[in-house]
Amino acid sequence: MENNVSKQELNIAQKTYLIKDTLIDSLNVHREQGISIIENKNNNYKSNPYKQAISSNVYMYSAILIKDITQEFKGGGNIIIVNGWETMASLNKANFTCCFYGKDNTLFYIYSTRKTATFLNSGPYHSVQFECPVDFFSVTKVSVSDGPQYCVENKEYYIKVDTPMKSESGLAVCGKVSYGKLDAKRLVEWFEVQRLLGVDKVLTYTYKLNTQAMNVLDYYESIGYAEIIRDFDFPFKGILSCC
Repeated sequence: MENNVSKQELNIAQKTYLIKDTLIDSLNVHREQGISIIENKNNNYKSNPYKQAISSNVYMYSAILIKDITQEFKGGGNIIIVNGWETMASLNKANFTCCFYGKDNTLFYIYSTRKTATFLNSGPYHSVQFECPVDFFSVTKVSVSDGPQYCVENKEYYIKVDTPMKSESGLAVCGKVSYGKLDAKRLVEWFEVQRLLGVDKVLTYTYKLNTQAMNVLDYYESIGYAEIIRDFDFPFKGILSCC
């Protein structure tokens, strides 16, 4: 048994170093070419993907319909999690209205107080999640309003509601943001450890990531193991001094 384990570990180590050497050496030889390819690659590129909500203080990025396992909402149904950015003006506002469009194009609303905001610095925006309770799956679009029971019909202020893909036997790892300068060799090791642990898919965003690390992500995406959402913008990027 010990010999078999040793052989398995040796094979994994050899495979990891082979991938590392191939990726890193390729980048060192064709560095300028690699930079050009990465800069021109548009796959999954999110160019200012945010949509202003009914509230002018909120910019929505995504809306996901999931089961409310906490059952904190009365009725214990489902919740739609709206992810995005919020201005400092709304940081201390706990009450909001969730506005919905159903499959039959019916407009309705639900009042909520469940909001999670992450405030890291004195910039004009902070990341935020709004939780909107619903008792059924027929919601197609959602928006967020500051005022109680205030919704508008203009669909330009609404975002599509997605249902997450599920695999009963699968395992995925969702990273937040890969940014700055990451050690490419350590990144390869991390990916190979995830594969050894039985992870089926890795998802991460990138923002101003160094070329060598980006090349590693490109490789794992090319073999179907990773899904990369490339450099995404912020609301009013280039206009505000922070962005």
